[in-house]
Amino acid sequence: AVVQLRVHGVTWFVFLRWLLSMSRPVDAAPLVKVDTSDLPPTEKRWAVTCLETCYKEIFLKERAGSRRDKLEEISEKMKVLMDSKFGAEWHCLLGSDFGFALKCRKQTVAVMRVGALRLVLYKSPAIEQVKPVVNWAQETPTAEELAECRRGLRVLHSEAASSLEAAMLESLAHTLLSFHDKRTVDSQTAAIRLRTLLSRAHEGIWHVSVGHELTPQTARDRQDFVLCRVEPLKLTVVMFRHSQVGSSKLDLRKLLSVAQPLFLCLLLLHFYLSNRLCSSSSPLSVFPSVDLSPSSSPSSVVNQVDDELTSAYIPAATGTTDMAVSPYCEYSHSVFFALVVCASIATVAKFMLKRADRALRKAA
Repeated sequence: AVVQLRVHGVTWFVFLRWLLSMSRPVDAAPLVKVDTSDLPPTEKRWAVTCLETCYKEIFLKERAGSRRDKLEEISEKMKVLMDSKFGAEWHCLLGSDFGFALKCRKQTVAVMRVGALRLVLYKSPAIEQVKPVVNWAQETPTAEELAECRRGLRVLHSEAASSLEAAMLESLAHTLLSFHDKRTVDSQTAAIRLRTLLSRAHEGIWHVSVGHELTPQTARDRQDFVLCRVEPLKLTVVMFRHSQVGSSKLDLRKLLSVAQPLFLCLLLLHFYLSNRLCSSSSPLSVFPSVDLSPSSSPSSVVNQVDDELTSAYIPAATGTTDMAVSPYCEYSHSVFFALVVCASIATVAKFMLKRADRALRKAA
């Protein structure tokens, strides 16, 4: 009977545990998936949070506007949030199916997916050391083929000179004609080939993206930006040049997190030194060079005090005498005031940065 009671007890315990596990909510899969990223952890978490929030608020909710308008709004907000948080100039590419060929700065790249959309965030480098080479068998198209391909290209927006724009469109035509099957063009391969041709023919760091539903948000100081449409293939092509000088590695948030306790420690050290060196009860403040150790004889101490008094009292032109004061003691109050001001500035700046971060999080 005891054994049966124990068996029934264990059975009921296992059954209740199973019921509890079934009643617990199952964590949903993350909405944003990171394909590849070399961003620091802080920037990566910020980018993932912003993309998830923008996607929920703009794309998933029932809002007026076309799909294209919603994609442009998400792309624009992502760029604004990254620029305001980590400094300009970020590039943001958003679309459903696209390829890209570009040069980027280290620790500034993130490729993420949310739903059926793909997002690319990155910053431009300052220089490009190695020029790309053609690594495919390129056949020279005839003039008729080039003219026919050019007729299928429609420029939506251009900031390049007319001669450069014509050369860029010709490179695009050569890229499209390099595929054996002109009806199916791989976006990633097309982007790499087009950037190769542009980099060989023109100086600068080129950025190219090719795909469907492509909504780019690029740096404000971009050069020779061309946005065109390949009508037969329903492809959007983005081409532009941009280079960016490296920003300072100084992290203001880390500096402020260290500065506040540092100034407090300096204040404590200042109080200690003031009491030890500048207090009237301390013999060192009157006779700083006198050796008062037990091993010193009384006669040597008297001689040292006599020498100290001789050097400490300096006759002035008026006939009065003044006691020589240590430079640290002379400027003690100024040092204290400077440390208090610096500690206050560090505290206020840290508080303002926290408020700015909360405001950015709410805006996201």
